Amino acid sequence: MAGRKKGEKVEIVNVRLPKKAISWVDTLVNKGIYSSRSEAIREFVREYLTENRQEGPGEKGREGISSMQTRQ
Repeated sequence: MAGRKKGEKVEIVNVRLPKKAISWVDTLVNKGIYSSRSEAIREFVREYLTENRQEGPGEKGREGISSMQTRQ
């Protein structure tokens, strides 16, 4: 499970996904790959940001991505 730095601020985001996508996520949770839907979706976002981050201004943004990769 991915962790975050103590005191790091987070935001709650509500999303709407197709039933097929939620069913797929639920399958991963039921198999024990992730402990919850939230954990799975956080991991998907982390992986996407890591693979698709662009070089350029905004060092703070890159630091945020790297801190998301921190594991407990």
